[in-house]
Amino acid sequence: MAVSQSQIDQINALVRARYPLYNFVHPETITVNATIPANTSAGVATNATILVNGSSYTSFSIPQPQVWVITDMYITAASADPTDAQVTFLKNGIKPLLISAPLSANIVTNPSRPGIPAPLLYEPNSSLSLPVAPTATAGTTTTTDTFFLSVTIYDASYASQ
Repeated sequence: MAVSQSQIDQINALVRARYPLYNFVHPETITVNATIPANTSAGVATNATILVNGSSYTSFSIPQPQVWVITDMYITAASADPTDAQVTFLKNGIKPLLISAPLSANIVTNPSRPGIPAPLLYEPNSSLSLPVAPTATAGTTTTTDTFFLSVTIYDASYASQ
């Protein structure tokens, strides 16, 4: 079940109430690479790499003048590797906000793609990390799957200009 317009409206009102100077709103698509080492046991997580502005992070700190709201996740192509994986959305390295459906279910062509069921809010200075765990023991070669996050960024960088 994807995020509804009503949920987006509610989170927008919440962010605007808590952070009134965060007026510059822009959507971004964040690329994430999930590398699963060969023979990794089911449920054993490795941190995915989050690509932001040309840099790679296993834990990304939301900049002080920003609030991030993740509203969707998807893949554009099925993995060549038969091992599927689930993503845990962690806040500050300890608080799990969501454990996703298997990546294969989130292919953009799937009409019943689960995506993100409710917006995930990351406040200024909080951190986003994405441990990825195979749903079954991985194959004999290391594989990397790429998935994407739809993020709405509320930004106060321009508030004083």
